[in-house]
Amino acid sequence: QVLTAETRAPLAGAFVTILDGHGAVVRSGLTNESGTALFVMSIAGRTRVQAELIGRATRASPLLALHGGRTEHVRLLLPLHAVSLDAIRVEAEEQCRIRPDHAEGIARVWESVRTSLRVQAWTEQQARYRLEISSYERDLDAAGRTVERESRRTRSRVTRTPFRSVPPAELASGFVRSLPDGGHEWLGADAALLLSDEFLNSHCFGLARSPARAASIGLTFAPADAARPDIAGTLWLDDRSGRLEVLEYRYTAVPQEEARGLAGGRAEFEALPDGSWIIRSWWIRAPVLARDPGMARAGDAGIRVVGVRETGGEVVSITSLANAPIREVQRGTVAGIVWDSTRAAPLADATVYLGGTAHAGTTDATGRFELRGLAPGVFTAGFTHPRLDELGIEPAVTEVEVSAGDTAELRLAIPSLATILVARCRAEADSGTAVVSGIVSDRRRGGPVPGATVRVQWQQVERMQPVVQARDRWFEVRTDTAGRYIACGVPVDEVVTIRASLLARSGAAAQVSFARPEHGTVNLTVELPVAGAAATVTAGERSGSQGVQGILTDHESGGPVRAAAVTIRNSVGDMVGDAITDDRGFFRVHAPLPGRYVLSADALGYRPLPGEALEIARGRLAILEKRTPRRTSDVLLGVPGILTAEPANVIGGRAIYFRGGIRSAFSITLRPNDVCWPMVYIDRQLVSTGGLPAAGGEPAVLDDLVPAAVVQAIEVYRSPAEVPSEFNGPNAGC
Repeated sequence: QVLTAETRAPLAGAFVTILDGHGAVVRSGLTNESGTALFVMSIAGRTRVQAELIGRATRASPLLALHGGRTEHVRLLLPLHAVSLDAIRVEAEEQCRIRPDHAEGIARVWESVRTSLRVQAWTEQQARYRLEISSYERDLDAAGRTVERESRRTRSRVTRTPFRSVPPAELASGFVRSLPDGGHEWLGADAALLLSDEFLNSHCFGLARSPARAASIGLTFAPADAARPDIAGTLWLDDRSGRLEVLEYRYTAVPQEEARGLAGGRAEFEALPDGSWIIRSWWIRAPVLARDPGMARAGDAGIRVVGVRETGGEVVSITSLANAPIREVQRGTVAGIVWDSTRAAPLADATVYLGGTAHAGTTDATGRFELRGLAPGVFTAGFTHPRLDELGIEPAVTEVEVSAGDTAELRLAIPSLATILVARCRAEADSGTAVVSGIVSDRRRGGPVPGATVRVQWQQVERMQPVVQARDRWFEVRTDTAGRYIACGVPVDEVVTIRASLLARSGAAAQVSFARPEHGTVNLTVELPVAGAAATVTAGERSGSQGVQGILTDHESGGPVRAAAVTIRNSVGDMVGDAITDDRGFFRVHAPLPGRYVLSADALGYRPLPGEALEIARGRLAILEKRTPRRTSDVLLGVPGILTAEPANVIGGRAIYFRGGIRSAFSITLRPNDVCWPMVYIDRQLVSTGGLPAAGGEPAVLDDLVPAAVVQAIEVYRSPAEVPSEFNGPNAGC
C-alpha cells in the first residue's frame, strides 16, 4: 500500500515495481483507489518493493525474504517532492553529458521523464483499455503546412507502440534505413528505446527553455556521434507538475542534403485517470524529393523538395474493457456558406470538400454547409456545382485551418459576372476594346441554345480619300451549355452587328456601339425546328418535309469533318437518303416517310460512325450533333477540368489528368508543372495507381489500355468528394 507521508491518505496511480535481489524488475503495477497493488508471484527469495509518483519522492522497502504460501504486506510513505523544475537554471553553453542521471539539474528533470516513460511503456503491455485509433497518411506541400492529400483508417485495439522504433540492440544501424526501391524508412523513438542503456550511453543530454513554452522545461538529447543517421530532440515537461507532455525530434545526418532540417517526428503524452500513460498522438514527417534535369548544374544535382509525407495517428476515444467511456478526442468543424455572385443568391446543392480528403458536404437551400469531425490541420477547401460548368469556370480554392474543438467559418463563392469577364478577356483588357456577353435562347420555345455560333461583325474604314474604303471584320464565339456567350475585343466607336446561328438557322441581328471600353449585355434568339411525336404512317403515304440535319465534328479537335458521306437507312437496311457535309461539317438528309431510321457516316481517315437509331416525325427535322471518337482519350475531351498529355516515353498515346491535379513543382516529363496522375480502373479493376512522379507515379495511357470501340461508359470523379469508397485508393486525391 502507498500512502502520503503527511496525512497517510492512500495514493492512487502510484507506480509500484517488484525488484529482485539484483535490482531487476520482476513485476510492475499501479495502485488503486485505496492505494493498494497486489502481486501474486511463484518465486521465492530476496525482493524489494519500490513506489514512485510524479510530484512525490520515490521510496523503496528494505529487502524482503519471500517464502511460498506467505503474504507480505508492505506500506510505503511518499513525501511531497518539490519538483520546482521552473527554478532549474539552463546554461547557454553546456558540454556533452552522457547519461542524464550524472548531472544534478539534468538528473532532476530526467527523474520525472523516466517515471512517465516507464509507466507509458508498462501501459502498452497491459490490456486495461480499448483505444479507438485513427491512423493516417498525409501529403503536405513543400513547406510542410497545407494538406494536399489525406487517407485515414480507424481501428479498435489494446494499445501498443503506435509506430515502429529502432530496437535498442540495433541502434548502431541508425534511424534512417535504405529500401530496395531507392526510398528510405524513417523510424521513430518509443519509451523502451529512450529508457535503454544503449540510447543513454550514446547521446548527450542537456536542458532547454523556449518562449513558445513558457511553462515548460525541456530535456534535450543529441547523438554523440554526429556521423550516423540518428535523432536529436527535446522531451518537454510541465514546470510545476513535472509531467511529460511532448517529445519532439529531428533526424540528423540524413542521406540527402536537401532533406536536412525537414525530417522529424512528434509524440504527445497523456495521463489517464488511473495513472496509466499513453501516447495520445504522433507523427513522422519525411520530405518527398524529385529531380529536375533543367536545374542541374555544376555542384547541383537538381534535387528539390516537392512535398512532405506525414505518417501518424491519434487516439480518438478511450473506453474501459466494459465499454465505459473515459475520454473522446475533440474534433474541429468547418461551417459556412456558398454564394452565387452572378445571381446574388445562395448556391444550394453545392458539394463542398476539403482537398485530398474524404470530407465533403452539401449546401442546403440557404447555401449553408457544415463539415464535422475534422482532424487539426491546414486544408484547401473548394466546391463543385453544375453552375460552374455552365459558366465554364473553376473557382479558386481557399485555405482553411482546422483546430480541435473549434469551428472555422468559411465563405465560398462563384465570382461575379464582371470578374469572370475580366478573367476571360484578360488578353484584351489593355487593348481599349469592349466586352459583350449574353444568352442565346430559342425564339419559339424559349430556353437556352448551347453550341450556337455568335458572330460579331463590323466595318473597319481603311481609307477616306479619294473615296471611302472599308473592309468587313468579324469574329465568332460559341455558347456554353447554358447558352451563354462572351465576346472579347469588341471595337469601340463602331457600329457592331451581332447575330446568333445554329446549324442552318440564323436569328435576328442586333446592333450596338460603345463609346469607351466597357461591358454590354446583348441577348439573342434563334428559331430552331421543333421535333414532334412520330406519326402513324400508312403504306404509300409520302411527305417530303421531314428529315435530319446536324454537324459532324472531329472529337479530338472539335473542328468540322468535311466531305463526309451521311446516309439514312430504313428498317430493312435500304438507303433512303444521303448527303455530303459542307465546310462547316453541316448536313441535311430528307426522309421520304416519317418513322424510325438508322443514320451512319463515313469519312476518309476516320473510323466509320456506327448506325444510330433516330425517330423522324412528319414535317420535322431531327437535329443531331455527333462526334466520332477514334481513340479512348477522345471520349474525355471537352469534360470540364480534364487535360491531356503525351508522355515523353510513349508514341502516339495520350494520358489524361485533372487541372486540380497539377502541383507547383518540378517534373521531367511535363514542365513547368508536376502532374499528380489520376487512378484508373477498368471494369472495377485497378490498372494504374497514379500519383506524383516523385513518389513513383506514372501516367496511364488510355489509348493503349483499351480501344475506344469497346468502351461502353466512362465515369470521371473530379474531386475527392465524388469518389466512391470502393475507389478511394492512395492517390484518389489526384
